[in-house]
Amino acid sequence: MKTVVRKQFEVGIVCSISLLLLFSSPANALDVKTYEELKRTSLSKEVLKSFILGLGEGYSWSNTFSPIQI
Repeated sequence: MKTVVRKQFEVGIVCSISLLLLFSSPANALDVKTYEELKRTSLSKEVLKSFILGLGEGYSWSNTFSPIQI
């Protein structure tokens, strides 16, 4: 019986560490210098617009599924 509980505990730890590594990856941040360089061309402006709209959409979804509504 103890080996079954120990195995479940080990699987739980491995899953927890895997999820931690998955969700703690660095975000695709865009610093001000890169933003200023990219907004000079029309193609880059469209890419930046899509990037910023995507960020807003992500925040919207995270707020929708957040247990605490602000």
